Amino acid sequence: MIDDKTNQSLDQQQLFLQDGLLEQQRLQEENEQLQYRISRLLTLERVDYQLKPFKDHASRSDAEVQIKYHQTLADLDQTRVDIAALQTKAEQDQMSLKSALDEVLERCQELQLQFQLLREAAISIQTPAFGVQLSVQQINDFEAKFKSLFEQQEQQRLKTLTLSEQVKSIDKQHKSKSENQKLQQIDYEQLKIANQSLAEKIEEKSEELLKLRRRTVQTLQTLAHVREKKNFVEGQVQELQRQQTGLDDTINKMRTELGELKVLKNKCRVQSEQSREQTGLSGNPALKRDYDERQQIVEGLHQVMGDLKREYGQLVQMQEEIKERDIVL
Repeated sequence: MIDDKTNQSLDQQQLFLQDGLLEQQRLQEENEQLQYRISRLLTLERVDYQLKPFKDHASRSDAEVQIKYHQTLADLDQTRVDIAALQTKAEQDQMSLKSALDEVLERCQELQLQFQLLREAAISIQTPAFGVQLSVQQINDFEAKFKSLFEQQEQQRLKTLTLSEQVKSIDKQHKSKSENQKLQQIDYEQLKIANQSLAEKIEEKSEELLKLRRRTVQTLQTLAHVREKKNFVEGQVQELQRQQTGLDDTINKMRTELGELKVLKNKCRVQSEQSREQTGLSGNPALKRDYDERQQIVEGLHQVMGDLKREYGQLVQMQEEIKERDIVL
């Protein structure tokens, strides 16, 4: 009966020891996983991607560069805050895990001490079935066999954890690649939209340039036509100036003739009055007819002189208009 209780107590102590060792191993693995996660977070590809300067810096405008710069600074500040929070959380987790590990180690030491006492007690106890005492070699063989089985189990468990970590790592890499592909696709779509907008702007500028070229061609054609017209008008002005000079000479001659005719008229009138007074020939029809003819000639000359004056005024007005056109051109 005592042997059964002792064996049960020994089995319980061994189970406690196994549980303590498993708990210790689990806490160590959890600590390693947390450290691995922290290192992965510190070297995230997305952080590097966000902090990496864009390659098309030269093709960006100043406003886009400033916006990208401020976004990068904001991302950098947020990344620093996230890293500080993760470090603080990791330190807290490390402290809690360390305290738990200390408790587990103390519990392991207690269990080892109890196991050692029970082992010594078990060596001195005889089995009730056969009445023989277990030898030290048998006990060592049992412990070695149990230890071997436990180590194999631990190796299998560690291998399983390693494979699960590899699976998680592959999943994370796949997710990271898919996220990078999505980001690249988003960047490609944005670049495509920007390219379309730039193509539309280029097309608008090309249309404006074509309109300006047409206007330039029309302006050049108009300028050539105006130059030709200017040369033609200058020729007309020179011809009119020559005509004006000839008309001026003609007017001067007519004025001279008119003056001579006036003088002759006065002489004739004086002679007529003298002859009328002297001879009384005022009623002579020949003299009267000659007087009427000369009077008609004088009136015709006056009319011609008026026409010449009007034509001279028109020529002067045309000359002033041509000069004003030359000044405008």
